Amino acid sequence: MPLVPKGHCVRSNAGLWFENYPEFAATLDWLLTHPAERQAMGKNGVAYVKENYQWDKIVARIQGLIEGTSVPGTDSAGKRAR
Repeated sequence: MPLVPKGHCVRSNAGLWFENYPEFAATLDWLLTHPAERQAMGKNGVAYVKENYQWDKIVARIQGLIEGTSVPGTDSAGKRAR
């Protein structure tokens, strides 16, 4: 089982997923031989977490759910979360 769900990897453009050890090993090899892409994915990951998982964003999302003003999977403006 992946450590990070595939959906987060896709939405954030910040990760690679695998389902077994050979895929895991191939993923590590790819990361080691592609430093520019690895660095870009790291930056994308930081941006994704800041956009989606800062406490103010989480609280606003939960408040919206409680008040019925937000839809799961969208941001405070109603846009689909990436």
